[in-house]
Amino acid sequence: RQAPTYIYKPENSSQGRGIALLRTEKKMQALDHGIVQEYIPRPLLIDGHKMDFRMYALVTTCVPEFHVFLFDDGLVRLASEPYVAPTAHNLGDTFRHLTNYSLNKRSASFDSSAGDGEGHKRKLSWALQWMAAQGMDTPTVVRAIDDIIVKTILSTESSVKHQYHSLFPSRLESSACCQLLGFDILLDTTFKPWLLEVNMSPSFSCDAQLDADIKTNLIRDTLRLVGLDMHEPARERRAKQRKLRKQTYGKRSKGVGADMKDPRAGNIGKAPNIPHKNPIGNPSPTDCSHAQRRKAREDAVLNNGSGFRRIFPTGDAARDAAYRRCAAAMPSLQRHTAAQEARAKECLEQRARVLQKEQIRSASTRVVRCCDLVFDVEPNRPLFLPGSLSNHDCFTCATQQQEGYHHSGTHVTVAHVMCSTRHRYDRVLAEERRKAKSRRTHVRKGPGT
Repeated sequence: RQAPTYIYKPENSSQGRGIALLRTEKKMQALDHGIVQEYIPRPLLIDGHKMDFRMYALVTTCVPEFHVFLFDDGLVRLASEPYVAPTAHNLGDTFRHLTNYSLNKRSASFDSSAGDGEGHKRKLSWALQWMAAQGMDTPTVVRAIDDIIVKTILSTESSVKHQYHSLFPSRLESSACCQLLGFDILLDTTFKPWLLEVNMSPSFSCDAQLDADIKTNLIRDTLRLVGLDMHEPARERRAKQRKLRKQTYGKRSKGVGADMKDPRAGNIGKAPNIPHKNPIGNPSPTDCSHAQRRKAREDAVLNNGSGFRRIFPTGDAARDAAYRRCAAAMPSLQRHTAAQEARAKECLEQRARVLQKEQIRSASTRVVRCCDLVFDVEPNRPLFLPGSLSNHDCFTCATQQQEGYHHSGTHVTVAHVMCSTRHRYDRVLAEERRKAKSRRTHVRKGPGT
């Protein structure tokens, strides 16, 4: 058996920088920190060139579980030189063994043709049709790719949720962020997909019309799926307004009015202040949980011509249960150290404190209204009145003494609360001023004086 070949990828790098092919362990030990992968010996070729797929997966939420969507189209990246099996003499020929576009575009033999079946960068939809024409079972291959992407994302569930709850302890139901990932998938001659890498920040540069066609639709559908409304650019909106005014009034004359000379001079020419209506029809927020509203919005987008399709949860109870069992059996990508366990414990305690505060506030907060003022009454918390409020203002509400508020076992009237709080406010303010003056005196003296 031929000795295996390895690919070394340095950490904190991108666009193929620093990637090298190795065969001896001695050379690996001399390299900096990075990832070493075994080279796939028999890759699937297109027109004699090695290729891989760049596919885009969107994670819209991780609470209470991941929602994963896969974009239907993507990129097929071909190496710029015909493929030759790696040997000790051609390990440095990156244009044969690597498919990174940022590397191959510098090759003299790189073909930037944009037609179907032409060039070294093509559409994924074309590749799937080509595979079907070659007699491959394309649906089975696509399902195997979906399986890899879902399992890869679910393998990070524990660490991602830990980070999410640490950053957003109060967002336990609604999602506070999303992530668009770039998956690089390689097929071998048996049509088995292999995961090469996952890009946290895939490139959205458009060097050709092919990139613009795919990535424009990708970004548009991503914004729609996460719930961001798409507004018309201001330049196009102003052009339509000018065209409408010209059709309505024709040539401007003195009888039309001076306000028509400049749209900014008056209300004529400005966009009407009409609430934006979401064309996909967001669900009503009443009588509906965050998860239900999110799923209804996602279904509305998917059924309205979106390029995404949901790959988890799939809707198939048996398949989703298998994914969850697989995720539970996967070892965490992070080592279970004492520091990690302490951070997880602190995160749980922080969440419990936040929930306890919210429950106390919702159960004990009472609102006392007097004239145009609103005061929050909480246990063991002093009430402050504005300094501009006079005693006359307090006693003008004496007629409302019958409107009592029960709080912490004490019957409190509006007038009593306002008058007693005024004196408490003066005492607390004087005490704070005395403490501030004492601190300034202590700082001015300094240590050792």
